[in-house]
This record gives sequence, C-alpha cells and structure tokens, in this order.
Amino acid sequence: MKKVLILLPCFLMGFINYGQETIEQNNYCANPFEVNFPENCEKLNINYVLEGADNFRPITVAKNSEIKIKKNTLYRADALNQLTTKDVAYLENLGIKTVIDFRTETSDEPDVKLKTVKLWMNPGISEDGGGFMSNFDDETGKMVGKWFYSGNFHKIDSILKAKKIDYVTQKSDKYATLPHFTEEYSIFMKTLADKKNYPIVFHCQGGATRTGFASTIVMKLLGYADEDIYNDFLASNVYGVKPMKAMFPEDLKHLAKSFSVFKAHLQSSFKTIEREYGSFDNYLQKGLKLTHKEILKIKNNLLVK
Repeated sequence: MKKVLILLPCFLMGFINYGQETIEQNNYCANPFEVNFPENCEKLNINYVLEGADNFRPITVAKNSEIKIKKNTLYRADALNQLTTKDVAYLENLGIKTVIDFRTETSDEPDVKLKTVKLWMNPGISEDGGGFMSNFDDETGKMVGKWFYSGNFHKIDSILKAKKIDYVTQKSDKYATLPHFTEEYSIFMKTLADKKNYPIVFHCQGGATRTGFASTIVMKLLGYADEDIYNDFLASNVYGVKPMKAMFPEDLKHLAKSFSVFKAHLQSSFKTIEREYGSFDNYLQKGLKLTHKEILKIKNNLLVK
C-alpha cells in the first residue's frame, strides 16, 4: 500500500498535468464539489502557471490587502516531481535559488532539479494520520487503491458516504500536531531570514497541509489578519477543483471533501499553539527558536515598505 499512500495526497495535485492557464474570475469561484472556499474568492488571482504542479502560487491574499509581500520572493507549491520542460524553464527564469521540501516521501518522487537552485532542503514532516487512506481499514484500503487506479470513483464515493465520515474532525487531529514539528518549521523560517536564499519555493505533496501550516506561520509573523490567513489556506481548495474535475464527476461530493481542507483544520493548529505556548509570539521564539533579529530580517526580506 506504500505507493498508494504516497500517490493519494491531500489533493490530486501533481497527479495530472495541465497547460498554463489563468482561470476567469466567474469560473474559478464556482464550487461544484461544495468544499470550503475562501470568503473573498472573487478577489483572488487563480493562475495555473505550471503544467506539472497545480498548487504553485505566491501566498494568496486579496488584491486590496494593506500588507503586501514583495514580488518574486516566496512561493508555495505542491510536489515538484512532475515538472515539464516548460515548467523548469519558467522556474529557472524566476531565478529560484532555494527549494524546501516538507515531504518524507522524496526518495520515491524526487523534485525535478533546477539549475538555478543553490540550496535544496528537506525538513521532512510525516503525512501519516490524516491522509485519504486513513478513512479505511487495511482490507478496504487495498480495494480502494484498485478502484482509484481503475477509475471506479463512484464505488469509493459510495463507501465514504456509507461511513458517514466527518472530514472536519477526521483531519483536525493531524493539524493539531503540526505545531509540534518545531525543528522542521524552524529550519524553514530561519532560511527565510537569510536574504541570499531568495527566491524560495516551499512545498509538500498536495501543497495544503504541511505547506499550508508553513504559509500560516509566515503570514502570522508578517502581521496578516486571521481572515487573510484562512483565505490563503482555503485557496488550495480552489486550486484543487481543476484536478478533481479532470479525475471524477462533480456529483462525487464525499470523495471531493475527503481531499479538501477546512477552516476548522487550521483552527486546531491555532488551539495547539495557544494551549502549549500561550501566544503565537511565544511559539515563534520558544518553539521555533527565532530571535528578534531573525524575525526582523524575515519581515525586511518579504514586506513591501
């Protein structure tokens, strides 16, 4: 089941390749699978710029946000193991210098190498505990794996419906543990403090869970409101619609929700930080071991003044 576990990430991103495309505003905010979308969806720029990675993007906030991140500094993404020749050229043209991969499954699906990258880091964080396959016992999981690769998605959806799974609760436990990976996220944040490392791409498999929390840390440090942070987090659901529509019909709501993230997931991470550290500032300083000087450097490296 190892291969199935690896290839069934939080989303189907990285599973199918697409041409470069910018989705029109009135199309990308359509929500056929009825998953959680950002409250300001119509104000976001959804731009599929890579053929082999669907959730590659800058941190996604409203156009009128008072806090702005410098262009071509920081990007978040899903797996970079299926990049096409065009994708490689695009990323090398951006001058990407650092890639931070939060996956533990890198030996099975290594990133495509970029000539411009000077630093590649792998502070791996396990995806165990909240993934798609955790919905099933071992025996059922074997059948689900076969159905998935044979395209029998209606069968999988019917099983998920019968199990009456609460996807919010089912994944919240995983998100509650993410703040515990202090060493891994400390490596990430300290890398952001060094100006010579930019532009930087950080990613995991689907670009939603491990990467989503990393993006949250950055946004909280930079002073974004929680509403903006939730919108960036839920934007992964918007980017997830296209690969899901390419894989299975829109009536498979249960299957789609099992690949999606919810606002409550990130709230469970916040609760862990509040309970164990008292405040986010304490988490930065005591958990991630960031000095005041490093925090200022990150802000200077990223914020438009």
